[in-house]
Amino acid sequence: MPFVILALSAVIIVAILDAVSVDNEVMGQSPAGWTCTCTGSGEAKWTIERDETAPSKPSVLTQSGAAAHPFAFKDDAMLKDGFVEVKCKPIAGREDQAAGVVWRSEDTFKDAGEVGVWTNADSVTLSDDFSYGAK
Repeated sequence: MPFVILALSAVIIVAILDAVSVDNEVMGQSPAGWTCTCTGSGEAKWTIERDETAPSKPSVLTQSGAAAHPFAFKDDAMLKDGFVEVKCKPIAGREDQAAGVVWRSEDTFKDAGEVGVWTNADSVTLSDDFSYGAK
């Protein structure tokens, strides 16, 4: 299954793009500078894995645990208005095969919030070419 681009964008007058690569991260471990967690029951497992089909070879961020709602947030990224995009490839899951982006992860919409990626239930999903920017 080819990677699918999931994007959320706003009208951008001047954009500052931050592209995030996981290609230099340690294989089999969670990426440095990310909070990898979940809500609800179960356990998320976010690791860097090799994938020869990745748009930006050789590494992808992989979620292979089984949790109600796994999330991975980029620790140093806060975004109020702008865009978030990532290429995702669902590869397995009996209950669900889903993924997407997280933006403005805060209790109130007036402030900037974290950005990241999510999956659902037992989705095993590969993510690559994560980027975000502000207007």
